[in-house]
Amino acid sequence: MAAAVCFSVPGPDLGERLCACVVPATGAPAPLLPDLTTHLLDHGLARHKLPEQLLVENGTWAPPARSAAALRPPAQFAA
Repeated sequence: MAAAVCFSVPGPDLGERLCACVVPATGAPAPLLPDLTTHLLDHGLARHKLPEQLLVENGTWAPPARSAAALRPPAQFAA
């Protein structure tokens, strides 16, 4: 992956759910949510911290490095 960031989005059950936004590396296939969650579980992430939604960007949006803007979701999720 070229870039990845997670943020909360509105959710029906608890009010929020975790969304992972990824930019695949050039030439790499886009990940699927089940593959991503399996990878994260295999690397020790707790099940309750797994993303429930996956947003794959084509490279037009990427989280800025070490910036407060990285804490803001892409425009399509802005309230």
